[in-house]
Amino acid sequence: MNAAVVDSATAIFVVPTSKKGDGFIGNELTIYNSEYIMTTPLEKQEYIIYKMMYPGLYILAGAPKKGKSWLALDLCMSVANGEQFLKHDTNTGQVLYLSLEDNLLRLQNRIYELTDEPCENQLRNRSEIYWQRSGRRT
Repeated sequence: MNAAVVDSATAIFVVPTSKKGDGFIGNELTIYNSEYIMTTPLEKQEYIIYKMMYPGLYILAGAPKKGKSWLALDLCMSVANGEQFLKHDTNTGQVLYLSLEDNLLRLQNRIYELTDEPCENQLRNRSEIYWQRSGRRT
């Protein structure tokens, strides 16, 4: 189960860790016909952010300099730590934060504005990975 949140400067992929602890992003496209969809008993999907975000694609859009990147970073850190986001519970999950317009210093300053501690599950789930536009991982 995964979700992507995209704006012009930032891409986020959130993968809640399954109860077995083996969350992953799949790479297969499955096509279903309407008969299958209507006749197959389906399990309820787990939320990423309670009553706000379930697996799927989300586009975060708005005017420039209105806080989209801040909101996206806060969302990532909340899910990575299993903390509330905008007063909604979250399922702890793996997070990939792609900051395509920020340098490391700006990202560091923003993270320190939000918290003094690194994400608790950073090492286990490889959360908060930063990828520069040049393609270098840091």
